[in-house]
Amino acid sequence: MQDFTYGGVLINRHKFSGGKGMLTEKIKEQIFAVRDSGAANMCNMAAVQRAAFDRGFYELVLFIEENRESYWDFILTGRE
Repeated sequence: MQDFTYGGVLINRHKFSGGKGMLTEKIKEQIFAVRDSGAANMCNMAAVQRAAFDRGFYELVLFIEENRESYWDFILTGRE
């Protein structure tokens, strides 16, 4: 598992990853916070990542990066 850079900031995968594919309660809360803010169209993953990053929701940035299909399924169906 390697670290990656997003928006010029190094994100440590070990610190923020709940495990590949794991939609944790914390990540769900972050999704809802971005949604409720109206900062991004939730179908635009890049915009959601940017809004999450701006709010310090690095777990969500990483989750979307590694689990696009799981994120998409949750947004469309509400199921994990």
